[in-house]
Amino acid sequence: MSTNGVREVEKTLDRISKLPDAVLIQILSLLPTKDAVASCVLSKRWRYLCNSIDNFHFDGCSYYNNVENFVFLVDHVLSHCTCSKIKKFQLILPYNSEWNFDLSISRWMNFAVERKVEDVVLCLCDDNFTFELPISICTCSSLITLDWSCCAIDKESVIQWKSLKSLKLNYVFIDNDDLAKILSGCPALETLELSLFEGFRRLEITSSNLKRLSLGSYWWFYGRADEPLEIIAPYLQHLEISGDLDYLKCKLVNVSSLVTATLTFNITCITEIEGFADEDGCSDYHQGFRNLVLDYLQKLSYATELTIGRWFAEFNDFRCQLELRYLDKGRHIILQSWISNTVFPNLKNVTFDACIYECRKKWFGGGNDKLFELSVFLLKNATALKKFVIVSKRRICRECSESCVSQYLSGLAKKLLDSPRSSKKLLIIYQESALD
Repeated sequence: MSTNGVREVEKTLDRISKLPDAVLIQILSLLPTKDAVASCVLSKRWRYLCNSIDNFHFDGCSYYNNVENFVFLVDHVLSHCTCSKIKKFQLILPYNSEWNFDLSISRWMNFAVERKVEDVVLCLCDDNFTFELPISICTCSSLITLDWSCCAIDKESVIQWKSLKSLKLNYVFIDNDDLAKILSGCPALETLELSLFEGFRRLEITSSNLKRLSLGSYWWFYGRADEPLEIIAPYLQHLEISGDLDYLKCKLVNVSSLVTATLTFNITCITEIEGFADEDGCSDYHQGFRNLVLDYLQKLSYATELTIGRWFAEFNDFRCQLELRYLDKGRHIILQSWISNTVFPNLKNVTFDACIYECRKKWFGGGNDKLFELSVFLLKNATALKKFVIVSKRRICRECSESCVSQYLSGLAKKLLDSPRSSKKLLIIYQESALD
């Protein structure tokens, strides 16, 4: 580096050092804690600033073979901490089968709870293993947000999170009793997010404060989901179900206050999961999902915004040839199922997240088009509809070497312009973007 370059760096550091301690501490709190500690060697004045930070981010994913160093880092930082209140405590544990973290986690969580921590993130780098949620955190009255992964709850634990507003659970096995215990212990809860979950089959939300529910992917590590997941949430306003559910059916028992619904999850044919072809079982399986879609349409009839994925419209797994033959044999029966008195008086915005990866020419050359049928159905029955948006990802199909999906969806949007509609102020929009 040239002499001029060194002087510029010195000037920059000098300007930063002139900032008040409170500002410097705030900056250090935004860094990963390991970097915040390392930065304190820049000058004598900075040496003790990291002792006052109130935002801790310990990421142990790079400590797989050096767990002792990670434990030493956390212990060292916390033993020198002088702040009286912790805003956020994020702990990502390195997995090592030979290391027992229970005592260390309890010690660190006790420290955070004693300093009235508000936001906690607790997870493992390896999602194939779980650990038990420390008892001290289960009754933390200062907790506002909690995000945990790969954790289990002791059956004897008491849950008292009277200030908790947001709860995120990822890679968790929770039975009906545990889930009910958690919800009853969170009277102020507003948002509940469950991702890669398993165990419970009844989600009953009786609190009028909980307005937002998100379910993302089913974790079928413990076996097949024969029973549907029943959702009873009369005060819920926003619902999102996404990810791969495999063959788990989410049944909306009571969502009478729902305003927005995002249903973009994927399903997989039972024959693909279980590895054998059973035509009767396959047809019954898909018929069950078709009935579920019709039930969704009725339960969501008073929503104002609806976002749905391609499974919702197509009713089938594109890769299932047994299902395609079933559709061809009984297509008129499926068409008749759309004849309904269901009306959507409040629906204003509909979005089709039409992320279709299969070749349209190969699988649907015969005109087996449920997406168009569903679109026409909604146009006829949504009396206040303002926007009908079809979203596509731009890609070249491996089967036909063309942009067959984009061509199909843009053509669908044009066809809908001439379709009958109940709303006079309706915009039909086709959006295309590159793959993520």
